[in-house]
Amino acid sequence: MNEDPKASRFLEATILASFVIHGLGIVSTGLVLLRGLPSGPAADVAGRAAFVGEHPWLWRLQPADCEPLEGEVRSRAARALAGDAAPVCFRVAKVAFRFTGEEHGPLDSLHESPGRG
Repeated sequence: MNEDPKASRFLEATILASFVIHGLGIVSTGLVLLRGLPSGPAADVAGRAAFVGEHPWLWRLQPADCEPLEGEVRSRAARALAGDAAPVCFRVAKVAFRFTGEEHGPLDSLHESPGRG
């Protein structure tokens, strides 16, 4: 059986180009999403949250992914951001949260319960 050397080289070049393009796609996706990752260059949670909130399509988040939660939202932070608007509380099942610490502001000492030290 005679094999055409041009066809073999073309197939090899096509497969190699496919691997190179795929690798570039993986690297560029990582660079685009890096600002929203906990191990990324944004050290503060607010910066990462703002990036994810401004670019939800990068994370493939759809409005249908948000599940509304019942109850009232009482938060000084929500009031500072939303003003008199009614804050909305929802959960996104796709997004996993990991809390690594707890921080308190200077006003928290005024509202401590007797059980807290």
